[in-house]
Amino acid sequence: MKTFRSLKEPNFRYWFIGQGFSVLGTWMQITAIGFLVFDLTGSPVYLGLTGFATGISAWFFTLYAGAAADHYSKRSILIGTQILAMIVGIVLATMTQSGIIRPWHIIVLSFFSGAVAAVEAPARQALVAELVGRKNLGNAISLNSSIFNLGTAVGPAISGALYLIVGPVWCFGINAISYIPLIIALVLINIPAPLLLDHTRPSLSKVKEGINYSYSNSIVRSLMAMVAVISAFGFSVFSLMPAWAVSVLHGNAGTNGMLQSARGVGALTGALTIAARGHGNRRGRILCAVAILYPFALLFFAFTRNVISSVILTAIIGTSFVIFYNTANTLLQSLAPDAIRGRVMSVYMLAFMGMTPLGSLAGGCAAKVFGERGAVILCAMSALFLMSILVAVSPSLRRQS
Repeated sequence: MKTFRSLKEPNFRYWFIGQGFSVLGTWMQITAIGFLVFDLTGSPVYLGLTGFATGISAWFFTLYAGAAADHYSKRSILIGTQILAMIVGIVLATMTQSGIIRPWHIIVLSFFSGAVAAVEAPARQALVAELVGRKNLGNAISLNSSIFNLGTAVGPAISGALYLIVGPVWCFGINAISYIPLIIALVLINIPAPLLLDHTRPSLSKVKEGINYSYSNSIVRSLMAMVAVISAFGFSVFSLMPAWAVSVLHGNAGTNGMLQSARGVGALTGALTIAARGHGNRRGRILCAVAILYPFALLFFAFTRNVISSVILTAIIGTSFVIFYNTANTLLQSLAPDAIRGRVMSVYMLAFMGMTPLGSLAGGCAAKVFGERGAVILCAMSALFLMSILVAVSPSLRRQS
């Protein structure tokens, strides 16, 4: 099938399967952590702090990780980071099982987990092009996203059920085990060794090269700004989902899992739609349209009052979110020169991962003052206002095919 054509490449097939197991476990852990924090504290501020701790690492590590991804083996970087992520899952499971886990432990471990993610993200994004080449890049990115979002759809539902039945320990333990198939897949992947270029130049100089390219190219600059806005005001509100499930919908861990899974189902639908579409045209117009649709969907979500309408709107948000990010990712990787792709993707991941914690912290504080509904309305209106300006001043982006 045209939708799955990238899977004909053995390297990408190994990666795809390994990712499937890993992402499932990751989303089980993310869902369980959020509800465990809310169980321990009953505070949306702590949810915001946890999201902040997870993402703030991007500001310290992502840009240098992009330079490393351009000059060292992406596979080796990823194997090392998967082992570290596995250790986090083991520590969480052990501390929770022993009953010594406290909110500050979770915040510290979330920071460490975010640091690992910040280091792996540029290598993970840039590796896809090496697995399939530029011809099938858009399809591979969409399929890569689809497996991520399949985990988003299934993982939270399993996590919510397990949390209710046996508690969060199994969620953390399963996540630790889930990294093993991905590590095996990375060992099986056969790609040429990277060229270790220009080690006489300082790392900061290499980092600046990626930043300068991203800023000097008007299309890339617009893309980065849009990603930053959606991450800060759109994606970050999902850190409030456990509080929304309890305080607004009067539910429990299962309700939280249902909402997270609905987002995943919508996201998976969006990813497969893009994969089936192939190269397509008018990517710029699609990106700009979805950039406006996303905050509108978030605004409608803010006024939902029951589980059914919340689930439906969450699925729509998930679909628009993935179409936006996949399209932005594909455009960036198509525009970026091979020699600095890792560094350009590190700027992209900084815009994504770096703005999310700031939005999570602000959203948690806003929820404390205005309530969860007021916080979501504030984020949606901010995103809509800023996106409208960015779309209006980016005619060259709208013309991209």
